[in-house]
Amino acid sequence: MAVSNSKTTDKKKAPTSKKAAEAPYTSEASVVVDNTEFVKSDESVDNIVRLKLMALYSLQVIDTQVDKIRIIRGELPLEVQDLEDEIAGLSTRLENNTAEITELNRAVTEYNEEIARSREMIKKYEQQQKNVRNNREYESLSKEIEFQGLEIQLREKKLREASVAIDAKNKLIDDVKAQLEAKESNLRDKNAELSEIIAETEKEEQMLMVKSEKAKAIIEDRYLTAYTRIRKSVRNGLAVVKIERNACGGCFSKIPPQRQLEIRMHKKILVCEYCGRIIVDETIADTIETSN
Repeated sequence: MAVSNSKTTDKKKAPTSKKAAEAPYTSEASVVVDNTEFVKSDESVDNIVRLKLMALYSLQVIDTQVDKIRIIRGELPLEVQDLEDEIAGLSTRLENNTAEITELNRAVTEYNEEIARSREMIKKYEQQQKNVRNNREYESLSKEIEFQGLEIQLREKKLREASVAIDAKNKLIDDVKAQLEAKESNLRDKNAELSEIIAETEKEEQMLMVKSEKAKAIIEDRYLTAYTRIRKSVRNGLAVVKIERNACGGCFSKIPPQRQLEIRMHKKILVCEYCGRIIVDETIADTIETSN
């Protein structure tokens, strides 16, 4: 009978052992994300929801830090790009002004050659006047001499204008060169600063990305999809926010007391009725922020 009782006792214990083995989370180890430990040994619904909220808020904190790094890095490349565009514009102006001076110098040479030809023509006509046979030939040659004199005056006027234009262009080129030198110096400094920031922040960003992947690993796909969708739809990238002064930390709309109580009870994941962001209570936010 003693043996029979022993078998009966063993049979009664077996189902209990099997049930314990099938209980949720009892065989899973705790997960640590950014110094915050998410223990999955508690079977209560409240604690499961709380863990989900903690993981979502932890992911938000990490992603916000990544956003800040990218914002800091993002401003400098824009400044560098602006400087490069300005330098390209100044270089084009310099090339255009240099080309214009070259064209003006070519025109000056042509004007001088035309003046020389006109003077030769005047000498030729004056020589012909000495051998004319009548007054009509003399007057015709006189008109040609007068015309060549007017051509010389016109070319000399254009020479003066070209000389003034060349002086103005040379002054403009000097100004452009000075601006170009200053912009290029500024660009070298910005590029050095950008390279330094990239070197400093790249390692930190990589570490944060590893933490982000750890947080994502313990978040259900449906919540992760919702989180990503909300982040893309809001301007500041905040998909998960805490209660601040009885209001949503994202859109700052007032949250009714009853709604706040529901959020703090961790019965389910709740969102802001106005902006759609996921809301956590202060205890979860403080736990995550303190661990960071």
